[in-house]
Amino acid sequence: MIYVMVGAAVGAGLRYWIGLLLSGWSGGYATLAVNVLGSFLIGGLYGSASGRLWLMMGIGFCGSLTTFSTFSWEVWELIRQHHYGRVIAYVGAMHSLCLGAVALGMYANATFNLFQLFKK
Repeated sequence: MIYVMVGAAVGAGLRYWIGLLLSGWSGGYATLAVNVLGSFLIGGLYGSASGRLWLMMGIGFCGSLTTFSTFSWEVWELIRQHHYGRVIAYVGAMHSLCLGAVALGMYANATFNLFQLFKK
């Protein structure tokens, strides 16, 4: 647990720093940058990292830097195992359900003011 927490703290800090660094750019480039970086790192760690290193870097660091890296790795595993139908279903569900959840959350907040405690 400690290894995951240490890696997560560093990954979250890097994600924040990259966001600050790219804050002047529009279009979500910070999110794109951390997603690509995290996906590259988890791909590089796959097969070479195990035990504590995997806990700290694969789960902790990459997991807090971007969950997209985990999603990408899971999709790659499905491709590697030739589960192409599951790949299509998983990618489609991830994108459509998450976009739908954002819209639903925005609607719920606008309608019922559910998140008033988090306002500045």
